[in-house]
Amino acid sequence: MTKTAFRDRHVHGMTCQQCGKGLIAPESSEFVNEQCVRHLWHCINCNAEFEMSAYFPADTNSKISDEELRKAFLSDLTE
Repeated sequence: MTKTAFRDRHVHGMTCQQCGKGLIAPESSEFVNEQCVRHLWHCINCNAEFEMSAYFPADTNSKISDEELRKAFLSDLTE
């Protein structure tokens, strides 16, 4: 598996490191910590697999509270 830099993004998601085809979405994503999310990409064209990690600044604060998120996205499920 290859680790890739963020600059290798395709207009639709990522670019395969082996064949250059555009990939739309990662096969899986993993929350590493508050500043990092890791994505596993799989190309169905050439069967290559690679991962990409997205890093966020440590001082990034949420503009919306957890309670506000729950109300906004889960209210229809609980009513």
